[in-house]
Amino acid sequence: LFLLLLVSSPALGQAKDMLSMRGNKKLISGEITGVSPDTISLKTSGRTEKIAVSEVDRLMFYDDPSGLASVRADFKNGQLEQALRGLKSVTPEGREFVRQEIEFLRAVVVAKLALRGEGDINTSARQVGAFLRQHKNSFRFYDACEVMGDLAMSLGRPQDASKYYAKLTESQGDGIRARGSLLMGDALWGSGAAERARQMYLQCEKAKDNRIQAMGKLGVARCDANADSCQAIKAIEAIIAGNDSNDAELFARAYNALGYAFTQAGQPEAALDAFLHTDLLFYRDANNHAEALYYLAELWAEINQPAEATKARQILKQRYKSSMWAQR
Repeated sequence: LFLLLLVSSPALGQAKDMLSMRGNKKLISGEITGVSPDTISLKTSGRTEKIAVSEVDRLMFYDDPSGLASVRADFKNGQLEQALRGLKSVTPEGREFVRQEIEFLRAVVVAKLALRGEGDINTSARQVGAFLRQHKNSFRFYDACEVMGDLAMSLGRPQDASKYYAKLTESQGDGIRARGSLLMGDALWGSGAAERARQMYLQCEKAKDNRIQAMGKLGVARCDANADSCQAIKAIEAIIAGNDSNDAELFARAYNALGYAFTQAGQPEAALDAFLHTDLLFYRDANNHAEALYYLAELWAEINQPAEATKARQILKQRYKSSMWAQR
């Protein structure tokens, strides 16, 4: 339906740009006349309005080159290998921001595959970094900053990651700012600054997005597990019970937090079970999977299962060899 509406304008009989909004999924059509990291300028019915990038769920341009719509859908659905294949046949043409999105996808699809252990992290970081330097006004700017931060985290450089995640906290959009606070919390946690991480996670609880709120609460609970593991376990289990397990990132975070809380409580078998959830069910979330493998290697050894410990450690070092978890 989205594709059909894109190519048929009810008023002018010509193709239009089209946006699908978050939440209500409302479709808005018109002519996109400009973009920035925070807003998309859409001309419709003789007037131009600025639409927050953070409120847009999907978009399509009337001058999308052949194949770009499919690549965009594959990327959004996490089908990265398919998106990469599709990009090979996409010609970089159209308006400037259309060409910028093609460059973004070419850099970021490869980077996300590298984060899964299917490519070189350093090469990907150079490509995404080049996009950020050349296209500071792209509506994909914050998305690219997040991926660049993820690459830095994967390289074991949480301080460098913080610099990119901090860009998100400067956004005009509530959802993007909250996402930035969440990722800043992760970077601070990774560098050992648990109390500062906790303060960033608390910022997420003010977000309008329930999903970001839940992930912020998980971060707070993980920090609190150092002092009160029993209460942290209860808080994390409540979040798991109250959310959709189809959300891989949320549940990878949740089970890793639960595993950490159980280790702090001195319950290695319960911790092992929690980290196995991430390993077996939510492994496509690369950084959280690497963390789970790190703890699994330690926990298998603790309960006298050396073969399983070796297996987990080997997967970690082979698949995520540049990860800070593999370097520990």
